[in-house]
Amino acid sequence: MRNAAAPALVLTSVQPPVAPLRTHLMDWHGEEVDDPWHWLREKDSAPVLDYPAAENAYTEATTQGLRPLTDQLYQEMLGRIKQTDLDVPVRRGDWLYYSRTVKGRQYPIRCRRPLVPATLATATLTSAANATEQVLLDLNTMSQGGTFIGLGDIKVSDDAAWLLFTIDHTGYRQYRLFRKHLASGEVEGPMAERVTSIEWASDNATAFYTTEDALTKRSDTLWRLPPGGAPEQLLHEPDELFDIGLART
Repeated sequence: MRNAAAPALVLTSVQPPVAPLRTHLMDWHGEEVDDPWHWLREKDSAPVLDYPAAENAYTEATTQGLRPLTDQLYQEMLGRIKQTDLDVPVRRGDWLYYSRTVKGRQYPIRCRRPLVPATLATATLTSAANATEQVLLDLNTMSQGGTFIGLGDIKVSDDAAWLLFTIDHTGYRQYRLFRKHLASGEVEGPMAERVTSIEWASDNATAFYTTEDALTKRSDTLWRLPPGGAPEQLLHEPDELFDIGLART
């Protein structure tokens, strides 16, 4: 039995960062409460940005002796993952929709292929595999020039001509709404901020979506977006015990 050598532990004089306490008094149900870490809510301020940077530096300094082992474990796990892969296609109308991954790229690529036989009832996955692939969204390309991108929701219109999707560039699940014309590739938006769910109407032109409260992140407002028009508020849920979700029947 072979025993792997224990990774070397590093003794360092680097001290862990400690978030300073700052008095911030608030009124909670008639009682004055001090939240000394309230300043950490200011996400874009220099002190808040400096704090996780200091934590990362401390972690790096105290765990550098583990680097050979972590690199070995990462390579072992990576060697068991099929990096270039294709998930099972799903048929919607005259198209097969799927995601695929490519080695060396961080995000899956959303795609579709048309069902090509003259009689769609006889279409098979094999026949569709020979059709030209259409890329719906490639987050690897869309993320260039930024530090983060996250896909929220994605919906294709009934006529398969338009795509609604939501994207987050903050890492805080704050999604913005976009619309893409699939034939031309033209993208419109953002058409709304802090979107939580989306749906197409059956006219293939009108969109419905819900948005969240900026402070509590509770999904509380339903909107309708007509083609070429301004968003129209349909419903607002003021009760904090409830939220709003959107789905087609």
